[in-house]
Amino acid sequence: MNDGSKSWNRRQILLHAARASAAFAIGAPLLAASKSSFGQSVRTFHIDGRLYTEDQLSDEAHEDIRQLPFIAVSAEGLKNRTAYGFTSPRAYEHWVARSGFSGAYGKLMGVINGATYAPEREAAMARQQASHLDQETDQFLIRLKQHNVATNNASAILRLFEEKKLGQSMVLWRYPNYDGRLRYFPSNTPVPNYSWIDFNNMPSSAVHGGAASALFQQKWFGPRVIALFGVLRVDRLGDAPFYFNNLTSSSGSA
Repeated sequence: MNDGSKSWNRRQILLHAARASAAFAIGAPLLAASKSSFGQSVRTFHIDGRLYTEDQLSDEAHEDIRQLPFIAVSAEGLKNRTAYGFTSPRAYEHWVARSGFSGAYGKLMGVINGATYAPEREAAMARQQASHLDQETDQFLIRLKQHNVATNNASAILRLFEEKKLGQSMVLWRYPNYDGRLRYFPSNTPVPNYSWIDFNNMPSSAVHGGAASALFQQKWFGPRVIALFGVLRVDRLGDAPFYFNNLTSSSGSA
């Protein structure tokens, strides 16, 4: 990055991922005995449009999946217990368009593009974002209490999102199965550095109630990325095929 302000648009984000995907290929045997298995929420996994069941992927293939630059999860997909992985930006964007998410994806990229890199203002930006998200999280906890919903009751929180009683947003928890400290992320919010909010490399489970969000493995929206589309929950971000436990360092929500 240079010393001036920098805007992070779709092209730059996809370039990050393209560099990550250049060295990626499912080169290991796919049809082989495996000790690895998918988590409870997923039974099949699409890689660039090709469907695999958990018994069709060797342990070596799982190691490659850990490096996939793009993972996508949709509400409809999870109803069918499936998720999607992509080796290139082109394959990912083709799926986005074919799945009817172009509008949500475009809005998400617009939100992320609103984050401006200005190193001379980083300390002030960090304080401002931490204060803002602290207030948003406090208000979220108040709303849960008003609805008599416990902070670890993901099913009830998901239902409130479905009933549009919590707005459009994303909630991340420190531990799997919605345990421990949580953070609430309102829509139209880019968070380029999770260190600013004392949550770097911490999220382990998620409930998503917005149109689209993206979790990035590196600060300032660097690869890898897991994208969430629609109202859904992920009990364990570390489960196969996500492999995203304690890895999130930045995010955006539309």
